[in-house]
Amino acid sequence: IPTFLGARNTANARAAQSNVRNALTAEQTYFTDNNQQYGTSAQITTIEPALAWEILTSPFTPAATPANQVYVAVSTTTGTNDTVMVAALGKDNNCYYANDVSGSITYASVAAVTGACSTPASTAFSTTAW
Repeated sequence: IPTFLGARNTANARAAQSNVRNALTAEQTYFTDNNQQYGTSAQITTIEPALAWEILTSPFTPAATPANQVYVAVSTTTGTNDTVMVAALGKDNNCYYANDVSGSITYASVAAVTGACSTPASTAFSTTAW
């Protein structure tokens, strides 16, 4: 049984990570098509309608449903709307983040606290993966 539980937790984490990757791909598509600017959750919905898009605030408490919920925040680093952060809460109770600043992608994972996710410190992000 412990092996099964470990596999189940891994699968739960991978589902949230997949949602974050798909959301980031949708954002990158929008970035390419819209003058090097990322889009808000309302603008991205048509590119990837399979995900439930929400505005990312910190901390955010994900709704219990739908399971494919992702959160997005667009900001300006050097150019208008050139930075996007997408996030999702996994069933393993970890929050998964991907941050893209003009093509430089970093990832972070932090444990949720009572079901809520807070944006991790910049030092928590890695260029390799979660």
